[in-house]
Amino acid sequence: MNTRKDKQIFLVLVPHRDVRIELQKYSNKLIKEGLTGVYTFPLVVPLVSLLKPLKNDELRQIAITLRKVLGKEKITTAEFSSTLFPADTDTEEMFLFGPKLGFNIPIYIFENVSDKLKKHFSPLIAGLYLQPRENKQFCALKTESSVPPCEILPTSAAALANLHWQPINLNGKNSYKWKIDKLCWLPKNK
Repeated sequence: MNTRKDKQIFLVLVPHRDVRIELQKYSNKLIKEGLTGVYTFPLVVPLVSLLKPLKNDELRQIAITLRKVLGKEKITTAEFSSTLFPADTDTEEMFLFGPKLGFNIPIYIFENVSDKLKKHFSPLIAGLYLQPRENKQFCALKTESSVPPCEILPTSAAALANLHWQPINLNGKNSYKWKIDKLCWLPKNK
């Protein structure tokens, strides 16, 4: 295994465990339907790419502000979508695929850490897979009506965390490894 040096860091929203279980079941169903040529992705929602990891107090402040923005709204998903993912591969552009969140996060919640931000993700996707741009099978599967929609449990429980991401080479094939730091839970609804 050759580990490349181009590590990346992302601020991610980590859904409640019950939601991640449903996402995993759906991911498994797509594989059983014959989906190939994709890379697995941790069951999280990338919000922004970072120049360096956020500290616990910075995560806590963003979590508090995000809870204020969401209010009593539950985190829900809409239709499936994809967004360009900065995977920094030498060979191909990658897209993150999964259910799109039913809300947008205003940029101002990151104002206290703006010096650490690189890129905001839009739309916000609960990641299931990374897929190469030219994966025609994936594109066909995404549009087929025979693939049932992913029914995600609405939740108000979620956490923020730093996700460390790094491309690796396994026996001549591209792959990825990641690590999710300590979770900072959004405060409870009041």
